[in-house]
Amino acid sequence: MDDKTQMRKNTGRGILKKITAADSGLVEVPVLTPHFDIRPIEDGQVLLVSETFNTLLRGRIHCDLLPLLDGRHSHQEISATLAGSYSARDVQTALVSLVSRGYVVSGEYAMERGRAAFWSSLGATPRWAEERLGASSVAIAGDDGRLARQIKAMGVAVGSDHPMLSVVVCADYLDERHAAINHLHLASGIPWMLFKPRGVQSLFGPIFRPAQQGPCWDGLAYRLRGHQEVHNLLRNLGGEDAAFLPCADEPVVLDAVYGLVAGEIAKWLVFEELAPIHARIISLDVVHLTSAHHATMRRPQCFTCGDEEFYRADRPAVPVRLKPSPKSVRNSGGARLVSPEETLAKYRHLISPVSGVVTWVERTTDETDPWLHVYWAGNNFALRSRKLSSLR
Repeated sequence: MDDKTQMRKNTGRGILKKITAADSGLVEVPVLTPHFDIRPIEDGQVLLVSETFNTLLRGRIHCDLLPLLDGRHSHQEISATLAGSYSARDVQTALVSLVSRGYVVSGEYAMERGRAAFWSSLGATPRWAEERLGASSVAIAGDDGRLARQIKAMGVAVGSDHPMLSVVVCADYLDERHAAINHLHLASGIPWMLFKPRGVQSLFGPIFRPAQQGPCWDGLAYRLRGHQEVHNLLRNLGGEDAAFLPCADEPVVLDAVYGLVAGEIAKWLVFEELAPIHARIISLDVVHLTSAHHATMRRPQCFTCGDEEFYRADRPAVPVRLKPSPKSVRNSGGARLVSPEETLAKYRHLISPVSGVVTWVERTTDETDPWLHVYWAGNNFALRSRKLSSLR
């Protein structure tokens, strides 16, 4: 595939983010984007309806054209069918307009409508998803077979010498053996990820891509250790054998977790940088049925993938240089360049019990208090409990 073709394949149209060249322009075999249904209404108008997006199309041509977009007719056949009412040019113009907005895609794909609607709902044409999944392969280590079965069921090959992704199923994200795995993938350039299925809080992601300046296991482990002080103490006292490993395991729930993670892996294979796990670790709380995304960033001073200039012990000191700046915010807390709200919004992604610089930030004064705004912040949950107990 040449560079121009690849560029066309990666350029979205309207509501769609990922399309193939066959899904653009005057589509050879046009079909209504699978997650849509049509509902004609009066006065030459038709509704395109879906779970999350609805739109109204005006013009009698849409009322006559859309029912023919079933994937069984070429655009030439559709023009011939409507020749008594519209010119071929008008039909083609309407088709190209619908394609440009993502309402019509190529019908030349094999997956059944339910799967096609799933992928188009996420923003990929069925043909793009089918091609990406069919051309992808995943290497899996530490699996008992469950993840491999789920991955294969989504049309992805498992076990390859040159996989697009390597997945390690583990009991602990801080297992020191992951350091060697990280170095191997840094050398090979193959992206990889961890998946901890057991316990009441499953973890999966992010896609470690240290060779491409993406998240690195060493950087994430550095943050995790800061949030697991008790577990770190056990390791320091007794080594890896003393580490606590969760044992909570309800097979039915575990199967659901494996299926969910297989789906997220497939999303990454289809969407890459647009997928949730591309640069985030996801925690899934199976007790409360909640999930959270934790931004995971490369540490410039990481010993594995960082810049040596930032972690060398003999690096020269850089003097602090103060300079005046305009004060746009003045309140009882003093004069500031930006408001506290802006500062919090800018650095909110660094607050996380998994990958954050601090675990939590919490207000201790009443939300309705217009004068006193006091917040606690901490690096572990034990500290939080002590501070909150002191307020009682």
